[in-house]
Amino acid sequence: MDLLEYLARSNHCLISDLRYRDPGTIRIDPILERSDFSLSQWNDLLQYLFDNAPRFESCGEAKAYLASRVLKT
Repeated sequence: MDLLEYLARSNHCLISDLRYRDPGTIRIDPILERSDFSLSQWNDLLQYLFDNAPRFESCGEAKAYLASRVLKT
């Protein structure tokens, strides 16, 4: 299972629903605790959720960006 699918399942919704939800309503705790997803999957997830997301060089940077975007709203 890839990261995007895992996030959707953790939020009890379809992948397509994630893009249209208010970011503040997306539960990200389950994926922030995981370390088995690749950097590529993190970058793909962020591009899917936030069209203008930068590409990151580490999973830690990608997780921090996601947390800042979700907690900001």
